[in-house]
Amino acid sequence: QRPAVQTIIHKLRAVRDSVVLSADAHFHELSELAAEAADNANFLSTLERHFRTLVEGTISTILSSISPLFDSLRMVWTVSKYYSLAERFVPLVERISYQ
Repeated sequence: QRPAVQTIIHKLRAVRDSVVLSADAHFHELSELAAEAADNANFLSTLERHFRTLVEGTISTILSSISPLFDSLRMVWTVSKYYSLAERFVPLVERISYQ
């Protein structure tokens, strides 16, 4: 950002302007959501090869990939901040089961 804009924002923060404080809160929330989305993308990418097998594989490869898929799902459920909650994890498993 431009130095003049930074100076204005700094001065508005100093007087605790409500617009700037509200914008700061929104930027903070947006940053948290962006970090959560990046984490989710990383965790879901670990499942991608299993999904590809379910879509493109033969019956024998699909059957042999089910156990590793559930192992990966357990890892996501255990380690992920977002998917460690049942109300978020169950819809993911439901979507997988409909494939």
